[in-house]
Amino acid sequence: MTFRFRLQTVLEFRSQQIKESFAIVEQLRQKIRELHHLLNSERSSYLEERDQLNHYMRLSSLIERNIYEKSLEKRQSHMLNLLQNLRDFQQELEMQEQTMQNFQKQEKALSKLKSSQQKKHEDNQVKLEQKILDELSLQAYQRQQ
Repeated sequence: MTFRFRLQTVLEFRSQQIKESFAIVEQLRQKIRELHHLLNSERSSYLEERDQLNHYMRLSSLIERNIYEKSLEKRQSHMLNLLQNLRDFQQELEMQEQTMQNFQKQEKALSKLKSSQQKKHEDNQVKLEQKILDELSLQAYQRQQ
């Protein structure tokens, strides 16, 4: 008799959930890397424009100064939005990693249960085979006498 683990479909489902969670985690990590890159780029542009604004303030060029001030305000606003998006994605990443860890714990518990049940099954098979061999030996012995 072959061993059949009754929770095999649950174990396979957990494995699939882990794979899906891992894919989501990788997507979130990639998005966070992209946001970091965008934020750094935006920060560099902001600092450049700020330096130019300082230059125009020294030259007292009012028109250019107003243009750069508005541009700086827009960049600040954009950077704040990027920071908020970054925080949101990091929070989502943490939740998804926690979910994946829970799935991994459940899978590990199911795997241990499967191993335990399989060992019991194998032990019972060995005992059953030994019992059959003992009965055959006893019958053969009784026929000889």
